Amino acid sequence: MNDSYNANLLLGLPLLWAQIGAGDYFASLPAEIQQAVNEHADEFHTREELEEFAENMKKKR
Repeated sequence: MNDSYNANLLLGLPLLWAQIGAGDYFASLPAEIQQAVNEHADEFHTREELEEFAENMKKKR
């Protein structure tokens, strides 16, 4: 994992995902997509935005 990802974990991303109602959804994602989501965390303000990003990542796999 890169330093950016590790720093994001320290910023409380699980709390952020819970605040936007996406904790269970996020936990269901494969690890590599969770990492990509965390690396782009500043781009998401709603669960829908997070889901759209994750679904696009799944298509690219």
